[in-house]
Amino acid sequence: KVYSMTELVSLARKEGNHLYLRAVGENFRKDRADFWKDFPELAHNPDFPLAPEMCFCHPDSVFSSVLRIASPKLQLWTHYDVMDNILFQKLGRKRIVLFQPDDVDALYFSGSTSSVIDIDSDATN
Repeated sequence: KVYSMTELVSLARKEGNHLYLRAVGENFRKDRADFWKDFPELAHNPDFPLAPEMCFCHPDSVFSSVLRIASPKLQLWTHYDVMDNILFQKLGRKRIVLFQPDDVDALYFSGSTSSVIDIDSDATN
């Protein structure tokens, strides 16, 4: 089913729903996500102040800019990103856990994804 942005945000906020959107480029196999191009109604909305200049770099040097929408309490997999990141949290709360590069062997990575699901478990401490 295709939802409008308003419907998606409303459904994501509803208790008990577990929704996650990671926007991709027009052709997900070859196009990078570009928040400013793909979501101009949000990107240029004064209530959503995230201009390319806020990335502290020239817009042409941005690898991708991904819009993500998630339900409360949704936990993403433990992973690492090769590129630099900026997180802009518009609504709600998010817990971010950063590990030192030296911790990589304790996180059981396969590619860029770890098999560690519950980072608070004693088994991973």
